[in-house]
Amino acid sequence: MIHMPSKSKTETCNSTSGFTIIEILVAIALLAILSLAISSTLIGSLSLNGQNQRRLDSTTGTQQVIENIRGAWLVKANYDRACVDNLTLPSTTYITTYTDLDARAMPLAGSTATDIVRGSTASPVAPCAAKALRPSTGTVPVMRRVVVSSGTGDQATTLSLDILGPQ
Repeated sequence: MIHMPSKSKTETCNSTSGFTIIEILVAIALLAILSLAISSTLIGSLSLNGQNQRRLDSTTGTQQVIENIRGAWLVKANYDRACVDNLTLPSTTYITTYTDLDARAMPLAGSTATDIVRGSTASPVAPCAAKALRPSTGTVPVMRRVVVSSGTGDQATTLSLDILGPQ
């Protein structure tokens, strides 16, 4: 019969398993560093998303204004007088400029008009009933270049469109 030495009571009490306080503190520090890195990345992406949304809103509003002008100028009488009736604008400030162009899309001398319009139902040029043919040239140009600007800083948007007069 083989006799195995038995462990003493003091040996069994000292052999416990678990983490030391140093190991726990190191784990907490690593978790804090990872949390900080992930949260700063998330906050930065949310900020960038907000900036892009404002830029998209500015571009969409500017495009809406320029398309409304183009649509109004499909009517010959409106194009001849360079006017837009019942234009609905998003609530911001727009600067609209139109320039009379010749058949080769070259600006005609002294033919640029600029208007500053705030969001409302105002017209960027003039109501059609109140506007006569432009006296500067006396004739209707072949084309007009319309430039609409909106916003400031990073959200500034400028769109341009050449519109051929209706036949």
